[in-house]
Amino acid sequence: MLRIGFYATLISLGVWVGGPPALAQNSSYPPALTDQEVQPSSPVPQAPSQELTFPGTPVPGAPSAAPPSINSSNQSTMAGPGETPKFYTITAELRETYDDNVYTSSNDKVSSFETDIEPSVLFNFPMENSQFSARVSVGGTYYQNESSGNFEVTSSLLARFTHQFSDRFAIDVRDEAGYFTEPGLFSDIGTLYRNGSYVSNTFSTDFTAQWTPLLSSVTSLSNTVVYYDDSNIATGQDNMQNNFSQSIGFSIAPKITLVFAGLYSGVSYSDVARGYDSYTGMTGIDWTALPTLSISTRIGASYTLNQGNAFPSPYGSVSVAWQLGKRSNLQFGYSYSVVPTDVVTASGQVASRIYTNFAYDISRSWSSHLNLAVTDGDYTNDLVQANTTGTFTEWDTALEAGLTYHISDHFDTNMGYIFSDVSSDLGFRDYTRNQFYLGISGSY
Repeated sequence: MLRIGFYATLISLGVWVGGPPALAQNSSYPPALTDQEVQPSSPVPQAPSQELTFPGTPVPGAPSAAPPSINSSNQSTMAGPGETPKFYTITAELRETYDDNVYTSSNDKVSSFETDIEPSVLFNFPMENSQFSARVSVGGTYYQNESSGNFEVTSSLLARFTHQFSDRFAIDVRDEAGYFTEPGLFSDIGTLYRNGSYVSNTFSTDFTAQWTPLLSSVTSLSNTVVYYDDSNIATGQDNMQNNFSQSIGFSIAPKITLVFAGLYSGVSYSDVARGYDSYTGMTGIDWTALPTLSISTRIGASYTLNQGNAFPSPYGSVSVAWQLGKRSNLQFGYSYSVVPTDVVTASGQVASRIYTNFAYDISRSWSSHLNLAVTDGDYTNDLVQANTTGTFTEWDTALEAGLTYHISDHFDTNMGYIFSDVSSDLGFRDYTRNQFYLGISGSY
C-alpha cells in the first residue's frame, strides 16, 4: 500500500517574554535560521506539538531556551573560510530501525525491521530586518514485515517568516502541513496509537513588544486541524484546536520579571459531541538566575466548559532552561492543566506532565541526547461522557536516548533507542513499544 504524506513538527507556540527587557537583551532578534537540530531526530514521525522539544500546555510568558527554528540535520548553513554563503542546504539520511510493536498493540504484536531514507532541502532568505525559511523533504520507509503494505512514501513542508519592526517590536509567523502515519507520545495533539494516516495543518503567530524598559508583552495564537483517512477513526478523532494567549511582563528587578497572563484553549471534533473550551488566568515569575540559567513559574486557575458542563481546576507550571557549560544543556518542564485526548468517550484530560531534554557533547566527535516525556492523565466525571467508561487514570511514557558520531563537517552517524508505553485503567489501551535505530546522514 502506498501512502503519500508530510512529516511536520510544530514549532514552539510562542516566543515568550524573558528577563527584562526582553527584546533589548537580544538586539539581533529574530535570529537568522539554520538547519541546526533543536530536537534530536527520531525514526518515528511526530504529531504537531506546542513546545520546542517536549510539550506540555502553552505557558504564556515563559522564556524559551532558544528561538524556534526549522531543523533538518546537524549541519549548518554558515559558510566556511573562503566559501560563499548558500541560501540552501541539502541533506539526506538513511536509517535502519528495529521496531518490536509496529501497530502499538498489546496483543499479537508485530515486529519488523524498517529502512528509512529522507532527503530534504532547507532554504534561507535573509532580508533587511526579516528572515524567511522553508524546508521541503521527501522520503520513504520500507517495512520488512508489515502485512497491510510494506512501503510508505513521505514528504513534508514547513515555513517560517520573522520580521523585526524595530528594536522593540517583532513578529514570528509559522505554518506547517503534514500527513502522518505514526503516533507521537511526545505530543498532546493527535493520537497515541497507530490508527492510520491523518492530515494535519498548523498555523501560529506571535507578536512580541517591549513597550517601555519595564513593560513587555507577548500575543500568541495558533490553529491546528487534524483529519484521518480511515472513516471509522475520523469519526472520533477529526478535530480543530485553537489557542490564544496574552501575557504582560513587569520588570521588578534587573533579573526578575513579574508576569500576568491569560490563555484560551479550545478543541472541537467534527463528528462527535466532545471537546472543550478552557479559560485560564495565571501569574508568575521569570527569573534569570544566571546568564546561563532561566527559571519560569506560573500558578493560576482554569474554567472549562465541556458540552454544557462547567468545572474549575488549578493550573500550574515550571520550566527551566540551563546551559551547563559549553558542552551541555538541559531543558525541564512541568505542567498541570486540562489538555486534549484521543479517548473517544472523553472531552479531555486533567494532565500532570513532566518533560525534559538533555544534550551533551562528549567530545568534538561525539554528542549525545536524552529525552523524556511522562503524562499522568486523570479522566474525571467532568470530562468523561456519562454511561461510558467512568472515571479512570492513565500513564503515558516516552523515552529517547541517542548518540551521534560526527565523521566530518558533512557526515554524521547516529544510533539510539526509543521506549513508548501506555498504562491505563482501561486495559485495552495498554501497550509497550521498543525501537532501536542506526543511521547515517550527510549535508551539502
